[in-house]
Amino acid sequence: MDSKKTKKQLAKELNNLSQRIAELERAEIERKHTERERKESIIRLKTGVKNVRDRAFRFSPSIIFDYVNPGEEEIFGFRPEDIIGTQLKKTTVESESPKSSGTRKRILSGRMIKKFLISRKDRKKNPGYKKINTTPVEKEGRIVGIRRVKRDIRERNQADEELMRSVEKNEALLIAIPDLMFRLDKNGVFLEFIPEKEFSSWKPSCELLGRSVYDVLDKKVARQFMQSVKRAIETGETQILEYQLSLKGKSHHYESRIMADGKGDILVVVRNFTRQKQAERMAAIDPLTHAYNRRKFSELLDQEIKRVEKNDRSFSLVMLDIDHFKKINDTHGHDAGDYVLKRMTKLVRDNIRDIDILSRYGGEEFVIILPERNLKGAMVVAERIRKVIESACFDKMGQITISAGVSDFIQGDNRESVFKKADNALYIAKNGGRNRVSVH
Repeated sequence: MDSKKTKKQLAKELNNLSQRIAELERAEIERKHTERERKESIIRLKTGVKNVRDRAFRFSPSIIFDYVNPGEEEIFGFRPEDIIGTQLKKTTVESESPKSSGTRKRILSGRMIKKFLISRKDRKKNPGYKKINTTPVEKEGRIVGIRRVKRDIRERNQADEELMRSVEKNEALLIAIPDLMFRLDKNGVFLEFIPEKEFSSWKPSCELLGRSVYDVLDKKVARQFMQSVKRAIETGETQILEYQLSLKGKSHHYESRIMADGKGDILVVVRNFTRQKQAERMAAIDPLTHAYNRRKFSELLDQEIKRVEKNDRSFSLVMLDIDHFKKINDTHGHDAGDYVLKRMTKLVRDNIRDIDILSRYGGEEFVIILPERNLKGAMVVAERIRKVIESACFDKMGQITISAGVSDFIQGDNRESVFKKADNALYIAKNGGRNRVSVH
């Protein structure tokens, strides 16, 4: 009985072993089939990568290559083994390199950069257009490298070529525009300059990327700037901010147009209109005395009248005239006359407030607008100026004196009437013996 049972067990074990061998043979066949498919897939992948016309590579944060696609040699004339481990600047033109601190900072902060590039000739002397995508490489929450794919799109169809010509034209147009354009985030941090070019008196754009407006602008201007940013975000309307900056010892005038894009970023267009302001100032200033000229005086007088009428306030006018000025010119020459005009202007300016407005009305006549001064206060100012000039030294010209007429603006007056009153008062002072102050 035991012998027969053993034989049955052996037969069963032999049968199981045969089935196991068959299973192993089937598994081996499947494995070989899978391996063959894998190898064929690798060959296809390598062939595809080699033939692709994208320039794909990866480099470390210090801009050293650690991967280059196999098609690099055919397309650009570099073998991957010649590039890996080298600095990027040795294999690409300067304008295409992300090695600048500003660009690298943007990438390493987690931002992706997309742009078109009008490329220079590669090593095969083939010019064309390129599309570049640069992205950070992350590992365990840290950015450990930079990946860049540069696609040569010179062989695109006619529509794409038209698009690229438009891009080139727009790039040229942006470069030609004198305005500075850049993007900020809602906290006022510089994200991008459009295009990346230097702006007169500002630092290079690469030194500003990643920094806040508070790091770049005066504190007062920065606060005003960020208030405008906040209003642009809240209202969706373009905000216009005018301000002055002192750069390299000179005052510069700027106008910023601040727009929110609805996605949290801010587009800013900055115009430097320092020359325009200077031109406006030159048009408003008497070139000899640097007091306001007659045309500007009329404009400022109208503004002051509107102010006092709106707020129910008052102001006064003082008209000054240098006594016997023609005799000074005839005796000592016109250079001496110019000296007297300039010296007198300085003396007057030293004896009025910053808010008072001094204008050379014509020849030897001057007019002063005195905001918030009534007639009595204006008489005091005019008399003080008269005494200062009477006691001042004018080189070899001897004593110089002035006559003055004073008027105040009252309800019902206009530009002509208040000026006429001051002019009549000056006439009274002249006819009364000069070197005196009169009121009409």
